[in-house]
Amino acid sequence: MVKRMARLKQIVTLVLFSTAILGCRTCSPATAKKTDEIVSPATEVGTPAGDAVTLSVGPEGGILASADDRFVLAIPENAVKEPVTFSIQPITNTATDGIGSAYRLGPSGYRFEKPLLISFKYDDSQLGEFPPDMCLIAYQDDQHAWRSIDTAYIDENDKIFTALTTHFSDIGFQKYRGGRDLRADPPKPKEKVNPFQQQFHLTPEKATIYLGESVSIQLTGCEKPGLLKQLNDRLFYSSARTCWYGNGAGHLQGPTYWIRPRVGNLTSDYGTETTIYKSHLHDRPGVVKVFAGAKFVPEDESEVLNTILGVTEITILDRGYRASGQDGRVSYSGLVCDLEKPFSIATVMGPVSFSTNFTPSKRDAGTASWGATYGAFGSGSGPYWIEEQGDGYQILVQLSSKVSLAGRQSVGSGAAHITLTRLTGDECRAERK
Repeated sequence: MVKRMARLKQIVTLVLFSTAILGCRTCSPATAKKTDEIVSPATEVGTPAGDAVTLSVGPEGGILASADDRFVLAIPENAVKEPVTFSIQPITNTATDGIGSAYRLGPSGYRFEKPLLISFKYDDSQLGEFPPDMCLIAYQDDQHAWRSIDTAYIDENDKIFTALTTHFSDIGFQKYRGGRDLRADPPKPKEKVNPFQQQFHLTPEKATIYLGESVSIQLTGCEKPGLLKQLNDRLFYSSARTCWYGNGAGHLQGPTYWIRPRVGNLTSDYGTETTIYKSHLHDRPGVVKVFAGAKFVPEDESEVLNTILGVTEITILDRGYRASGQDGRVSYSGLVCDLEKPFSIATVMGPVSFSTNFTPSKRDAGTASWGATYGAFGSGSGPYWIEEQGDGYQILVQLSSKVSLAGRQSVGSGAAHITLTRLTGDECRAERK
């Protein structure tokens, strides 16, 4: 209930925002998106996929959310002259490259005094590496084709798409992969080729950094505007169009940058040619990709295309850890350079020194074992797991041990606690070679 109320509160903010959108004349491309209508192939009508919710709303306005809280309908004040029963019915999303459920809105055929606000909540897992700015909200017309609705606002932080609509039918959320009318629905449609896409690249194409480090990424290929274009921008545009292509054939609206998977963060302003990727100390090592995308806006006012300009692949490495800790008379020390490969930690118990050996089954778990001879012979083994602790980790080991002396054996069990502190130097360099 608390989460649902927070969600509705979030939508109230969007309702207030819609007032600004309705009166907006110079909205920033970073927040507002205006496109020509895009038509996708006709498909079967979706079938019910959940419970419908209803709400009676009068001239005072109101808000109605779907049962799964992923779709919200906001009715502004004075959109209806008398109480009207609104409904949201989740249905299967049959749109080409549809994302999540679609929704059937009611009452069908009703004419409203003002546009109504709709919003879709999406997950990163639904988009994968597909940029949010290249997704559409669309409705299914009488011929069962899908027609795009202008997106008023994209909130990538809260993962919400918002639009204004006067259409009450089946509405869905879908990926948009081309710049053309898809009504013909050919057997193997080809995406629109952008002849200027090859002009742009991200450098470096590949980079390797350690956790906590950053890398600067540069978009190359922009042509700088001449003096006449700069003067024209000052007179007729709210901001300068700084990146041109094709010897003045057009300019970029953007670029924008995004990360997949969402690990670390990017520092850049909309429309800049440089972004800085920074990894966090608490992130896990791995590979991330930084994408740059933009709209190509030709001077001859021909078709506008959304295009990915380039990709930088970043490999993030872990410098390694210094092991330390003490459990009573037992102390631990050593270097751990890779948590995904077998490693050993020096263990001292009174006058006895030996190694505790760790064999990982995955990065944060595995099996530990030890063996030592000092008059008596002792050995032990058991599972271990790794938990986050501050900027580092702690290894927790549950050992079952036995000691043999003069034909007699004694057994016991106990826990070990070993702290892993992140290295700041290159102590593990030799091991990586």
